[in-house]
Amino acid sequence: MVHPEIERPQLQDWQDVLDLVLDICPIPAALILHQGEEDAEVILAAGKEVSLQIGQVAGGLAAVLDNPSPEGEAPEWSLCRDRGLGFDFFYGIPIRWPDGIPYGLICILDREARSISGRERRLISQSVRYMEAGLALLAARQALIEATNQDGLTKIANREYFVSRLQGEFSRARRYGQPLCLAALDIDGLKGINIERGHDVGDLALRFFASVLAESIRKGDLAARTSGGQFALLSPSVKVEQAAQFVERIRQLIEQRVGDCPVSGLSFSAGIAELGMSDKSALTLLKRADNALFTAKGRGQGQTCY
Repeated sequence: MVHPEIERPQLQDWQDVLDLVLDICPIPAALILHQGEEDAEVILAAGKEVSLQIGQVAGGLAAVLDNPSPEGEAPEWSLCRDRGLGFDFFYGIPIRWPDGIPYGLICILDREARSISGRERRLISQSVRYMEAGLALLAARQALIEATNQDGLTKIANREYFVSRLQGEFSRARRYGQPLCLAALDIDGLKGINIERGHDVGDLALRFFASVLAESIRKGDLAARTSGGQFALLSPSVKVEQAAQFVERIRQLIEQRVGDCPVSGLSFSAGIAELGMSDKSALTLLKRADNALFTAKGRGQGQTCY
């Protein structure tokens, strides 16, 4: 699952929690770190003695999961003394998404080596539970958005979300004078597959084709199922020749993954339209792509027209 970004209001809420921790605990510094693939990044800090800046990579605070505490609380992220930062005491607890993946940790630091009190431990644990409740709400909202925007069968974007994105990209391309391409795709012979092999096999073919589309697109592109066996590929900042190359890459991926395909000889037709001066709206561009698709299907299976 791709986790959503933490939004500014929630970060401010977390900052208030961090400030409260510092007010209650007799410590010089408190941090919230976001755990990346290799290092931890400081996203929030409290205390006059914090030498780390927001956005700074805290390589010296590389988090190491320790054994769960005797009280049965969340496992601690512990660190031995870090002379480079001038702190001899560090204590933190992971902040996790609902699926158990760590977001990062909240921690307190002190100039003097000491043990953590039960009061401090409870306060940090309660702060973590509060923050994790916020992450759970974010994740639930993200899941709702994805369910609303996804095609139920193929798990790629549905027509409603596609049209919304198309209108946005159309306006952006017009405003900045950038190219925009739309490819309309249709699986050849899907009706025959459903009749001869059954709708279960037809559904498998749709899922397979959607997975190939999702694998082939660039970041910023959008692949969607628009109806039945028809799909669309929206490619910002791309001219028609490059969009045609994208379509051919999809054909090559289908051939490469022939062992995964539920039907032999699966092919598709494609119609491509590039944004032009005559396009008065996003739907005009969509209609031209559909017309190109109609021409391609009239020429036989596996054809591309633009």
